[in-house]
Amino acid sequence: MYVFDYGAPTGLRVAMQRPERVTAIVSQNGNAYEEGLGEAWQPIQRYWREPTVEHRNAIRAGLTLEGLRHEYSVGIPDPTLIKPEGYTLDAAMLARPGNVDIQLDLFLDYASNVKLYRKFQEYFRIGAASPAGCLGQI
Repeated sequence: MYVFDYGAPTGLRVAMQRPERVTAIVSQNGNAYEEGLGEAWQPIQRYWREPTVEHRNAIRAGLTLEGLRHEYSVGIPDPTLIKPEGYTLDAAMLARPGNVDIQLDLFLDYASNVKLYRKFQEYFRIGAASPAGCLGQI
């Protein structure tokens, strides 16, 4: 199973429901550890604890072209090498009516995935110890 970014917790939920059907998991930018949330998630975590309009709007400010450009360039030694198509397309999609609010709702709901991180980790340990032995060893 290949999981990616926001889809990773969805894939892991499916895998836990039918573990006999999963022989391996390949994760690209998928997270199942609180340590993996990093500093960028602090405003979102504050929103989880206190889902106020003020905290929602603080996150909204990052869902602009400039905010997305910044997100794409964090940790990159030479941000001028980043082609603008990715963040420009993301910004165009978010600019459609209602899409920023959908994204903010997803950010708020993402806390339900974090609550499952321990179960995901248990699944990884059980999978790695299974006869196939390939979960968590990719």
